[in-house]
Amino acid sequence: MPKAFCLQSSFHIDNSIIANADETSHVSDDMLIVVPTCAAYGDILGPFVHFFNKFWQDCPYRKIFINSPHEYHGFENFRTRKDLGWIANLLEFTRSENVGENILLLLDDYLLCKPVSTPEIADVDRSLQGKIGYIRLIPYSDNDFNSGQGWMWPSKVPYNEKYNFVDIDRDSPQKLTRLPISLQPAIWSVEFIKTHFDPEWSPWQQEVLGSREFCWHGSIRGISCDYLFLTTRTCAYLYVNGIRDGKFSPEFVQLLEQTPELQPFPLTRDVAIPVDKLEKARYRELIARQTDGTYPKTRYG
Repeated sequence: MPKAFCLQSSFHIDNSIIANADETSHVSDDMLIVVPTCAAYGDILGPFVHFFNKFWQDCPYRKIFINSPHEYHGFENFRTRKDLGWIANLLEFTRSENVGENILLLLDDYLLCKPVSTPEIADVDRSLQGKIGYIRLIPYSDNDFNSGQGWMWPSKVPYNEKYNFVDIDRDSPQKLTRLPISLQPAIWSVEFIKTHFDPEWSPWQQEVLGSREFCWHGSIRGISCDYLFLTTRTCAYLYVNGIRDGKFSPEFVQLLEQTPELQPFPLTRDVAIPVDKLEKARYRELIARQTDGTYPKTRYG
């Protein structure tokens, strides 16, 4: 039965869970950091690279943009022959490069704002094995929308003391208002990506439609999904969103004001207004719809 869990302390996964994992799945010591992007988001890539290098100075992993319009020192740039779409481009990269490593998958406007611990990330990477789809680096939390520490409601779920995990019950989907398939910063099994990411979906559809199908049918893309989804109890990759609804976020502008080395920075977009209670309520309703049967069905059910 598909479930999602939350790691109780650091990144230790209960041995009984690991024992049930598929021992033949690939385990890699050489994680990749992959950031799909495009020309339309070229204005946020400079800040992305600046804050990444500032807050993860000893990062030992290969860092790869997909379709960056600019070249950045220390980052590789994989280019598709044409823009196929965010997820399709990612799948083209994993296919053509024969990727077998775990992938830390990031959106291009996830701007680091707190130092990253390389030993913690390495521990998560080592723990990702067998039938674990991803280990999310940001816990489910009570923080505000777009804060970078979780954006799902409600956030309080009873802990399973036996396994030290939060257990989300797939048999009660009407009560499930969070997204088990989440593109918050996480380290992913590349085999899960290759099997369950849909090249015709946008990132938002992968989250919402993928989660809906998973919650109701135990499958994604019509393929049975028996992967576990884990999340750390502590925030291992704290960020602010640089762009919201096509505009620079107020959090990004505030971060810029605190970063003189990036000044003057051209504000090539309007600045989004702060998220108010009404928008939070609208967002909660939208997320909840994926579990109550009113969200449009996919071709997979």
